[in-house]
Amino acid sequence: RARLVNEAKTNAAMGEAALPRATNITLGQAWEHYLRDWLEANGKTTGPDLSLIRGHLKPLCALPLQQITAHRLDQLMGEMRAAGKSAQTIRHAVGLVRRVMRRMRMWQLYRGPMPFEEVDLAQANNARERFLTPQEARALLDELKRRSHQTWL
Repeated sequence: RARLVNEAKTNAAMGEAALPRATNITLGQAWEHYLRDWLEANGKTTGPDLSLIRGHLKPLCALPLQQITAHRLDQLMGEMRAAGKSAQTIRHAVGLVRRVMRRMRMWQLYRGPMPFEEVDLAQANNARERFLTPQEARALLDELKRRSHQTWL
């Protein structure tokens, strides 16, 4: 404690801003640090992440990082599934939370648990199905009849 108090006094005397307390930083605050100090500083794309934070992850933004547990992430994933979101969108949302928390740990702004090892993410199925329209089916059958009566039958 004495070392931390001494460092804080030294930093204040040097005009350096004190870092937010590691245990109280919320996901929203962590996101602001991540956005400013990592994404924008390194010229990374921010659009998809901003969309996720403002949309699906908004309920988590007020929570301190220590309160983001595997149970809370499972709840979030269930809510997103119930809203009809794809497995890939859910993976992107949870992945963003994971990236932000890992960066905060690396920067020593967060020292708590990392709940991601306990969360099972569904594999994304990006296969697409398309069915012929009645007009396309008719055109296909007409062409088959013209080429091979046996195949047409």
